[in-house]
Amino acid sequence: PLPTPQPTAPPPVTVVTATPPVTMVTATPPAGCLDGMALVKDLTYPDNNMTNPPVLLPGTPFQKGWRIKNTGTCVWNQQYVLVYAGGNSPYSSMGGVPTPVAGLVQPGQTYDLYINLVAPAVPGTYQGFWQLTNPARKPFGERIWVGIQVQPPNPATPTSAPNAPAIYRFLVNPLSIQFGQCVQISWETTGNVTAVNIYRAGTPIWVNGPAIGTLQDCPTAPGQIQYQIQATGPGGTARADQIVTVTENLPPTATIPPQPPPQITIFDVQPASIELGQCVAINWTVNGTVDLVRLLRNGQAILDNAPNTGSVSDCPPNSGSVVYRLEASGLGQTVSAERAISVTEKQQPQPPFVGIQWVLIAYSDRQGGTVPVIEGTETTAVFDTNGGISGQGGCNSYSGRYTAAGSSITVVVENSTKQACSSPEGLMDQENTFFSLLQASRIYQYTNNQFILYGPDNQVYLVFEPGIQPR
Repeated sequence: PLPTPQPTAPPPVTVVTATPPVTMVTATPPAGCLDGMALVKDLTYPDNNMTNPPVLLPGTPFQKGWRIKNTGTCVWNQQYVLVYAGGNSPYSSMGGVPTPVAGLVQPGQTYDLYINLVAPAVPGTYQGFWQLTNPARKPFGERIWVGIQVQPPNPATPTSAPNAPAIYRFLVNPLSIQFGQCVQISWETTGNVTAVNIYRAGTPIWVNGPAIGTLQDCPTAPGQIQYQIQATGPGGTARADQIVTVTENLPPTATIPPQPPPQITIFDVQPASIELGQCVAINWTVNGTVDLVRLLRNGQAILDNAPNTGSVSDCPPNSGSVVYRLEASGLGQTVSAERAISVTEKQQPQPPFVGIQWVLIAYSDRQGGTVPVIEGTETTAVFDTNGGISGQGGCNSYSGRYTAAGSSITVVVENSTKQACSSPEGLMDQENTFFSLLQASRIYQYTNNQFILYGPDNQVYLVFEPGIQPR
């Protein structure tokens, strides 16, 4: 075997979660032939030999694909299985499960192999190795790997499109079928979504669908079929893909084994502790004769009629202890497994300028300098803890909303009274300039004595001093 490559930067992961063993059924390898496999290229998420792993957010589902070549003399069939062979972290399997070859691959042919994965919830750099095994479950050929970087969102970056569309879940089951069979598609979108479209190989099969829904579809031709979801809204378009392998004929089966009872071989929920608003990655594999698989959270079903092998991301809505339960039924029997996690409340720090009545003392002259407010006038601003802003513009009172993260700020004035004040001279021009500069501000600076708003060009827009603190 080749030496195991090492990642460029191991992730800062210290929690180790044991994974239940997978029971493999052994078979006699074919006689008179040799097994061999070589990597041709990465089809998705290339990492350039771990020099530039792609960046994903925690809990993001994705599909890794490789093009491999049968360099031996044996014919590959569904008894040739790609299995996880280790990595640089307990989370490097990324929820992947043993994936059999679909159809027959003759010696000298290439084959496109895909596995479904979920980015770990803990930030870091991950590298997981996979290897093809023959019917005797012996690994052979080159090791292939998937390498990614998991980074948390940057809270200091201003959000240009609040409540943008996002794909929370997009599942196509099963991922390997015989021509003439159908797949079940399920999805859930979040954010401000105005249109959801589902495509098969670029052709729309549901236009203007619901934000949460299911759909059955039967591919019209064999091969690698790409399903895609697009969620569109004012904040942009979010997309997700799944690849389904459609074969013309099922490979021949030498013997028909007796029907075994259902057995849960893998049920894993990671991480074991999260903050409210974060998500966990759930992976499972059920073997044997199975009629129904259900996934429950605290006794409530969150996935019914689930596939025998799958992975999902779930975000508990409440804090406290959460128990996930997997149930598999078949042959008049029901087996189950449980995993418990802890969900703690996330404390959101309040910006330091909240709850103070700020009085404007100077504003930008639009030429790089500032001018003082007109003597005898008062312009104020009060930011509350719920994202609201209110105050006096000098002549009219106003209200609106704001968002702040790090040193970034965005303000929108939504309402104001419609009075016209004739004195002192220039008051209305000063008020209109104040409203314009307030909504154009993008950066704030806070000290004990001053609150300063800057524009996107880093020029001073508004300068406040604390006034009387509101009750």
